[in-house]
Amino acid sequence: MVDLRRNMTAKWLSRSRLSMQRLGFCKAALVYSPKAHNSRQMAEVLRDALYANSYAIRFDQGLKDWLRRNDTNDREQARGSDLETSLQLLYVHGHPSKTGWLSRLAFNEYAEYLPLALGLLTQACDLTDYGAVLLYGLMSQEEQQAFQAPSEHNPLMLSTAQRIFFLQRLVEADGDFLLPFSNELLRTFGSSRISYLDAGSRVPAVIGKVIDTFTSSVFTQNDREQLARMRNMKERIDGEIQRHVEREGAGSRREQTTVPRLEWLVDLGFMDRLESRSWQFTRLGLNTLGSLCQLYEDTRRGRFPENVLPTLIDSGFYGAVAEGFNGNRSASITEEQVLKFIQPSYRALSGLTGYSLLRPLVLHANCARISASGSRFLEYKVAAASLPNIYQSDPSKVS
Repeated sequence: MVDLRRNMTAKWLSRSRLSMQRLGFCKAALVYSPKAHNSRQMAEVLRDALYANSYAIRFDQGLKDWLRRNDTNDREQARGSDLETSLQLLYVHGHPSKTGWLSRLAFNEYAEYLPLALGLLTQACDLTDYGAVLLYGLMSQEEQQAFQAPSEHNPLMLSTAQRIFFLQRLVEADGDFLLPFSNELLRTFGSSRISYLDAGSRVPAVIGKVIDTFTSSVFTQNDREQLARMRNMKERIDGEIQRHVEREGAGSRREQTTVPRLEWLVDLGFMDRLESRSWQFTRLGLNTLGSLCQLYEDTRRGRFPENVLPTLIDSGFYGAVAEGFNGNRSASITEEQVLKFIQPSYRALSGLTGYSLLRPLVLHANCARISASGSRFLEYKVAAASLPNIYQSDPSKVS
């Protein structure tokens, strides 16, 4: 008898596009969520705010040269001591990669997929619990306002707490591809320079491993369709590599799969972009991704593939992150310490979430503690097991 609770569904953002390189635009979507009720409206709102409107800023010859060199089609022009440009180009120029700006049409691609796929917005562009944690718990007022007017604070840059937040969301949404892909790059290149062609040449093998891993979990029509899409994509990328399609111009499926993930790793502080189409792992990336990839491999043993990521996220994720970010694996919080650990987050998110919405609360608490070089972390499994016992012993503690 088939267990209907089992679902293949490999966690993979298969619709990634070159337009989705900058995680920071997800923050803009949260700021403007009250003004949109679907992804089409969100794209229009973001396009108006970040692309269509020009702002006068202090003249910067480097910015002006960059705009012309990259043919951004911006309406930049010098007027006395000022330079007029859009918000997104101002901030992309200030980003270490200096890439990932959205064209007029790319706003549609971005708005309809990435904020939703990471679980930050609903289809109606309402904040999810995770979206509320990011907007109200991890973004300052200055950062929110920077998406509405020029600011010295670059909102496309992620704070350490935001890096941990986005890492958790990416692993949950894309971990069955992102972690094997990262592991392949770590094993093959280590700290050496990686071109996008080098990285892209590993994609078919990684997709093949995902297919092999999840084939045993195919039971439904949806499972078979997902597996078929994976096989088709692998065949397409293999064909593009054999034809050297990169010589024909940008936009191959290999690019759409590889470049956004390399740039997500840049946003997370795990990679540096050295020059056009060339990256290198940072020490933080080597340590944190190394720990997470090893945890993924260890968690796979003796489990159905669809249960690997949920187990990893519930039982070992924050320990691996704490080890990667702070250099040592500290002790997890004990049951007696759970409330003390999460109560600051409970107070910070008062009115937004509570103990009944424990996963976002635990995520916020760990983002705050680990980013401050705290010596402790709290796994969700420990928190979920502890709260009922705490409530039974003294209900007033969790009321």
